[in-house]
Amino acid sequence: MQAFGREVAVKSLTTILAGVGTTSLLTVWGTLKLLVPRIATSHQLSTRESFAWALAIGLIAVLIIESIAFAGWVRWRKTPQWILDSSGGIKPTVTLTHKGEATKYTVTGKVIEMTGVVVNQWPAQYSCELQVAGLDGQWEATLGDGQWANVVLGSAEPVYGSSGVLGDKVVVGHQLVVRRGKYGHHAPMPDAGAVVELQIRPESATAVARRFRLVRNEQTVEVTTL
Repeated sequence: MQAFGREVAVKSLTTILAGVGTTSLLTVWGTLKLLVPRIATSHQLSTRESFAWALAIGLIAVLIIESIAFAGWVRWRKTPQWILDSSGGIKPTVTLTHKGEATKYTVTGKVIEMTGVVVNQWPAQYSCELQVAGLDGQWEATLGDGQWANVVLGSAEPVYGSSGVLGDKVVVGHQLVVRRGKYGHHAPMPDAGAVVELQIRPESATAVARRFRLVRNEQTVEVTTL
């Protein structure tokens, strides 16, 4: 009898799992309705006994399927999720918005291209400051669900010249610069543009690279996500 039970269980469970493509209870129920007469015919059981076997195996199948789905959901919850938005202006910015359980982030940057310049004069990687909620600057920032932080890519900085007998300093133009870390750590770029790559590193996850093209337009900077 035990061998018979194992045989029915294995065949029935295999049939259900093969026939269920989703975790829908209606789908499982439809499979059970087809399975009952098959068990009754192949094992000479009454309809009630066949239904009891099919129902038991069906419940096991549902538990297995739901366990797999739950495990996938847990993995998804533990995998950092975020949204990146870029915006131009006086200080071009990338905004990182976190989703899910709190995660620590670090971001590094690198000038990939200086438009119109043969040799990249600023190839070294640098750490980026994360301005949590646009204010609190940190090298490592822990963000909870819905929290965000800005990374300033650069700016259009004024260029000064002298004027008059006293040689007073006056603004004679603007220049595109990339911010390498905190405010004041600037690398001058050609006004034709530059490409900056950010490496976003959530704690315990693989870094993701995103590239942005910066082009100066008068006193502001335009940003294009590549």
